[in-house]
Amino acid sequence: MAKVKKTILIVDDSIDDLEACSRRLKRCQNYDFDLITETSPRTALSRLPEIDCALLDYQFPAITGLELLAQIKSIRPDLPVVVMTGQVEEALAVKIMKTGAADYINKADLASEQFEQKIKAAINADSLNAQGNKFGRLQSAKVLVIDDNEDDLELCERLLLKCESVYEVHCNTTSTHLFQQLLDFDIDCLLLDYFMPGKSGLDILKDIQRTCPHIAVLLMTGQGSEKVAVDAIKGGAENYLVKSALTIDLLESSITQAVGKKRLEKNLRQREQDLKESQARLEDSHKFLNL
Repeated sequence: MAKVKKTILIVDDSIDDLEACSRRLKRCQNYDFDLITETSPRTALSRLPEIDCALLDYQFPAITGLELLAQIKSIRPDLPVVVMTGQVEEALAVKIMKTGAADYINKADLASEQFEQKIKAAINADSLNAQGNKFGRLQSAKVLVIDDNEDDLELCERLLLKCESVYEVHCNTTSTHLFQQLLDFDIDCLLLDYFMPGKSGLDILKDIQRTCPHIAVLLMTGQGSEKVAVDAIKGGAENYLVKSALTIDLLESSITQAVGKKRLEKNLRQREQDLKESQARLEDSHKFLNL
């Protein structure tokens, strides 16, 4: 199978770290990375038009990695960026994700498989988002809203029924029979409250990722929290919504992107499975001919 060709810009003033990143990325399976290395943030900005992903150090002598990330996002808002740090703390992680990074990684893990996976995930997520943005408004979708506050539940249902897309809406104040409902109603998108009695929305999200990864999840909360937003996205939610800011347009666009992305992922998995089966049949035919 032909390797996927991508161009990655690595920006770091440490020659040793540049070499460590380059060695690991050159060993990636299924990818043929064309690597551009820069030690200067200023010259790195001139390389943005020709790259598919950027890998940044967090700290430079004259500028921080966050400031460089902000400059990159102002020029290429679509570009996936992974930030490298010497020590990852929760507060720093929040700042990195809020500024627009696709992910972050500890420099101690540069030689690990985790490093390779994060780069691939950033590139793949950008590709899916780019294709997902091509989806028009959904014709229809099945939506389940889980919120223990009946007023918030009614608000979500009212907004969804006013959308131009046709939504089949199901509501519940408890997550007790959540997975049965997801299967019974063949749900496309779940709107899940973060503060649920007994089990938080993040814990429920983890369960969904294990059992129903094909369902798009939008996590909702009464008040905005940077930490919760980061945890939600890292936990597998497609988006994070603040209830006080909910509008018809926001709900419809969020559901369209989330469901469109999940459907695209499903199609890609099916194509990969079909390709594997075709390859297996071809190998069996070759074995038969050899006999």
